[in-house]
Amino acid sequence: MIRRQLFPLTPRGAAMSHDYAINERVAFMGIDDKARAALRDLRPVVGKAIGPALDSFYAKVAATPETRKFFKDDKHMAAASGRQQAHWDGIVQAKFSEDYVRAVRTIGETHARIGLEPRWYIGGYAVVSDHLIRSVLESVWPKGIMSKGGLAQAGEALSALMKAILLDMDFAISIYLETIDNERQRLEAEQREAQACQLQMVQALGEALDRLAQGDLQSRLDIDVNPDFQKLKDDFNNAVALLDQAMGGVSAATDGIRSGTDEISIAADDLARRTEQQAASLEETAAALDEITQTVSRAADGAKQAQDVVAGAKSEAERSGIVVDQAVAAMGEIETSSREIGNIIGVIDEIAFQTNLLALNAGV
Repeated sequence: MIRRQLFPLTPRGAAMSHDYAINERVAFMGIDDKARAALRDLRPVVGKAIGPALDSFYAKVAATPETRKFFKDDKHMAAASGRQQAHWDGIVQAKFSEDYVRAVRTIGETHARIGLEPRWYIGGYAVVSDHLIRSVLESVWPKGIMSKGGLAQAGEALSALMKAILLDMDFAISIYLETIDNERQRLEAEQREAQACQLQMVQALGEALDRLAQGDLQSRLDIDVNPDFQKLKDDFNNAVALLDQAMGGVSAATDGIRSGTDEISIAADDLARRTEQQAASLEETAAALDEITQTVSRAADGAKQAQDVVAGAKSEAERSGIVVDQAVAAMGEIETSSREIGNIIGVIDEIAFQTNLLALNAGV
């Protein structure tokens, strides 16, 4: 847990301006009008010493890997040194105005943003303070510090300088801690929001998956989601859409298969009926073949009997052939006799004609 500064920049429960916060600090440290005057008297000394002091500080920064990494190059470091000189000039002007607050806030927020730990710029204050204190003492040494009131004047100057340095350090560290604390709170808020979004997404996804498990292929994630979950939402919706499309194709194919199955069933029934008919026909054919077989068997028996009869008839025919030959010869003889008889009859008819003619003549 980050420890809050002793005097918060904005106390809880009240709206407090930066001016009030800095005035509160200035009053608590005892930087009164006398101390402010002492600081302004040191402006020429500080203006002369701050350059070498910052040179010494940035030489240490350049030689230390942990601090050197915060600067791209020497030009970047020189620019930072220039801004530091302007800032120190503002400190010894002892105005501690809104401009001063904005400058310190910029420093503290920058250190927090880049991750520069307080130990490094506290060390920087130590290096710069050492040079400035030595320069102040040298400015009044040896004669000035031993003169009447010189020691008190030097003490006032050094006291005012140290208070200003500590005020600046306190303000910078407070802003640093405030910035870190704000960032932590922001990250925690983002984390809570992300967790809430994640929970919402998980619940919505669970409900969509439950509907999908029940066969609802029209289920979609239609809630507004965090950009981090947008791809998951799109992927889920696309996957369900593709599944719906695929199942539609399967359904169409199933309908086709069902239709084909019905046709096959009808054809099978028809084939079965035809098979039954064929079986009945085969049964009838078998019966007919059996009858034919019996008929052929009887015909074979009859043929054998006929063969015997034919053999007998042949014998008889052979015997008849002799008789026929004899009959033919007799018929030839009869034919001869018939011709002779015809001739006789002709003679008789001629005689009868002559007789009738004679009778007729006689009658006349």
